[in-house]
Amino acid sequence: SYVVSMGMGGANNLQTDLGPTATNTHLATMSINFIDADDRTLESYEIAENYKDRLSFITEAEITVPELRSGPPVGAAIQVRVYGEDFEILKNISSDIQAKLIDLGGEQVDDDMTTGTAEFTFSFNDDYHKAILKNYGLSVFDVAQEARMAVYPTKVATVKRNDEELAIDIQKEWGGYYPSTVDEVKNIKIQNPYGQYLSLSSLAEFDVGASLTSISHFDSDQAITVSADTGPDKVPADILKDLKPYLKSYTWPNGYSYEIAGGNDDTAQSFRDLFNAMGIGILLILLILITQFNSFKQPFAILMALPLAMIGVLYGFMFFRLSVGVATMIGIVALSGIVINDAIVLIDRINQNRRESGMSLADAIKEAGPARLQPIIITSVTTVLGVLPISLTDPFWLTLGMAIIFGMMFSTILTLIIIPNIYYSFEIGAERKKE
Repeated sequence: SYVVSMGMGGANNLQTDLGPTATNTHLATMSINFIDADDRTLESYEIAENYKDRLSFITEAEITVPELRSGPPVGAAIQVRVYGEDFEILKNISSDIQAKLIDLGGEQVDDDMTTGTAEFTFSFNDDYHKAILKNYGLSVFDVAQEARMAVYPTKVATVKRNDEELAIDIQKEWGGYYPSTVDEVKNIKIQNPYGQYLSLSSLAEFDVGASLTSISHFDSDQAITVSADTGPDKVPADILKDLKPYLKSYTWPNGYSYEIAGGNDDTAQSFRDLFNAMGIGILLILLILITQFNSFKQPFAILMALPLAMIGVLYGFMFFRLSVGVATMIGIVALSGIVINDAIVLIDRINQNRRESGMSLADAIKEAGPARLQPIIITSVTTVLGVLPISLTDPFWLTLGMAIIFGMMFSTILTLIIIPNIYYSFEIGAERKKE
């Protein structure tokens, strides 16, 4: 299915939504919903590439074919944010960076300087026109108000009648007509305080050009963001390695700077947040274990199950050539709270043998392995089987589920071998002192 928004506008860059907006009436969008991935032979990015080629013959309009994203990352793969005060200079810098990105193989190259339809403007910026205004006793506000009343109805009062408010609008009439063309607007007569009439063209400088519909700021600084995506045969690092030297050697005007952002930055920030969350989680687990086992050494032995699980994740992803993303990190964070269960069950049995049965350290470890083998295996298998269905439903959840599955499989096997040896090395010293 598809939805077409004609004459309502839309976004022309990768950082904004594709929905219609009232300010961009010169734009149009078509949103296409694909059938289920199992029922088609092409991936979404392959279909997008196909449409780019098929629409390339259209030269009267600028056409982009971005894929809708649900993140992170949510932005374009590569973003260069340029800071400065003058939009003309920013636009020139943006054009240079866009040309470089295209040369380096970037796709969907654009910036977020969104312009509307053509706009007719008049200004009084130069000294000549300022002197004319002063000579005739006029201000910019006076001229603007007179010109507006000639073009648009101006609300001057509100009358209330039968509990209904009625607006009274006034629009000046010039010789039986209302200005509707550029030349007619230029000939609008402006009356000064002395009763003299002057044409608008004699008071102001005129220009016709596209108008800005939005001005972006980052950390209170005015900026423009240049964005680009990469094709299926490239990764952002391939382009950034050549783009960074170009930006560093670029002749930047005084007061203008840049920073490189993009979807990779969003992913890196997500990684940092997840690492922090995992660190806090491990610290809380450690505190609980110290309280539960009344020992400092045994909780550290239990936490050794975490690197054992990471070995499984690493080798599993390498073998199946899976990419590491935000979903993978979520799976690893969840894994850190799951894999220690096997070690807790095993060490608790060892402590129980030593405390209640009076077994020696070696005998307690030998008995605990076979005694806890079945519950450890069953716990791990049920966890793997529980995660497997969600891993096969969507590519995003695949790496999350696989991180848990590979980690559980390896840690279960290695826990039965490595953890007892670590426990023995921690406790043998205290055992010999008792003897």
